[in-house]
Amino acid sequence: RKDVLSKMAWDKAKVQEKIELLSSEMTMVHKASQIFGWSNEVVQLAQENISTVINVLKTESVFSDLNFLLRNKKNIKLISHTMILTLMLTDMIKRLSWESNRSIEKLTFAAIMHDLSLDEELFAEKQTLLMVNDISILKSTSEGNRLLNHPTQAADIVASWPMCPSEVDTIIRQHHERPDGQGFPEELPAFKISPLAALFIMCEDLIYEVFVSSECDLKKHLSEKQGYYSREPFVGIYGTLMEVLEKINGPVSF
Repeated sequence: RKDVLSKMAWDKAKVQEKIELLSSEMTMVHKASQIFGWSNEVVQLAQENISTVINVLKTESVFSDLNFLLRNKKNIKLISHTMILTLMLTDMIKRLSWESNRSIEKLTFAAIMHDLSLDEELFAEKQTLLMVNDISILKSTSEGNRLLNHPTQAADIVASWPMCPSEVDTIIRQHHERPDGQGFPEELPAFKISPLAALFIMCEDLIYEVFVSSECDLKKHLSEKQGYYSREPFVGIYGTLMEVLEKINGPVSF
């Protein structure tokens, strides 16, 4: 492990290799939390792993490899998807000129922790359940209720962590809110959603579009949502994200 995590080894590793190695480490944390709960030891282990993710991924530029990363079936699991999301978020905040070490820390913490109250099975069903687009129907099933509650559960977990940056719990709590005010858990109007959470929501939108579509053109998908993302703080992110996708050639497909 020391050789794998040395600076020289990380510098030589390709992005996909980094995702797999980091995912393997964080998967152990996830399993430990399911067995022992979020004990002080498990929290410390999680924070150490998140610090490693920040140091390894913060300098990566992901969008040139996005088609490959998204269609790689290794990356559709719960933990590996958080690494793709982290890469997208840290790349985007540089392009939006929001870059700061603190913003990178906040988004990385939020990306890695936002779904950790789910198990692999429910994560696999997550986007299909969300396509129901009717909260009352989701509330009628145990799986739906678990899904609706997971942002609050994950936010409450990290809020008590001593080294967790401020606003991380807000980003996690808001990551299923929507610009039309029809999200959950609080059905917030767009103007009450934090800018970092808005960026998080838009990047996850692209990731999940690929997960549920056998063939998906991300540029086309986002262009069709121009009206949907026309409110602040989403509209300020939309143009930059579209510019990035303009540079990606060809559809994304499994």
